Amino acid sequence: MKQTITLLNGSPRRRSTSGSIIDHLVESLSNDFDIRCHRAGDDTGELIDSIDGSHLLIVVSPLYWDSIPSDLLNTFKSISETDLEGKGMIAIINCGFPEAYQADTAIEICRNMAIKSGMEWKGGLTIGGGGSIDGRPLSTYGPERNAVRALDLMCESIIKGEGLTSEAEGLAALPFFPTTLYIIAANHHWRRLARKNGIKRGLRARPYDGEESRD
Repeated sequence: MKQTITLLNGSPRRRSTSGSIIDHLVESLSNDFDIRCHRAGDDTGELIDSIDGSHLLIVVSPLYWDSIPSDLLNTFKSISETDLEGKGMIAIINCGFPEAYQADTAIEICRNMAIKSGMEWKGGLTIGGGGSIDGRPLSTYGPERNAVRALDLMCESIIKGEGLTSEAEGLAALPFFPTTLYIIAANHHWRRLARKNGIKRGLRARPYDGEESRD
C-alpha cells in the first residue's frame, strides 16, 4: 500500500507559480505515493484529516509582505493546535523578488508551525523570481531550470525517505536572471498591467507626503 502525501497550496490565486510547482510535484511523486491536494482557505477539517492520514505535508506558498498569505496563516493556526506528531513537513516558498533569501522569514514561519504541531521539519526551499513563471508549466529548458532540478532532487529524497539536501536548497535559490534584467522586465510588466487596467497616471503617486501623481 502506498504512503500518502498531502500538498497544501497557500496561494489565493487560481493560476499561480505555487500551482505550477504543485503540478510538477504531483507528476513527479504520483507513481510512488497517493497524493492529496488542498488549498488554504478551504475546509480546514478535511485538510487536517488528510495530514493525519499522510506521512508528509508539503506546503507551497508565495511570499506576501515577508510572510505568507492570510488564508495560509489562518490554516496554520488550526494545524498548530492539532497533535500531528510523527508526520513530516517540507515548505517551498516562491517570491517575486529576484533574491530567494527574501523568503527566509516565511520559511521560518513554516518551520515554527511544524514544530508547534509536533511534526518533523524536513527542510524548505526558497525560490526567487517566481513572477516569471506565473502559472505556466515548469520547464527544464526555461530560466527556472535550476529550481526544477531542485524540486526533482527533493522528490528523489522524499522517495528515499530522506530530508532535503543542501544541493537542492542551493539550486532552488539560484537566480533565474541577472537582477538588473529581472527588474527591467518586472517594471515593464507592471506598466503594461497598468495600461491594461486603464491606469495612465499615478504609478509614482506618493499621496501621504503631499506629492501629486505624475507619469
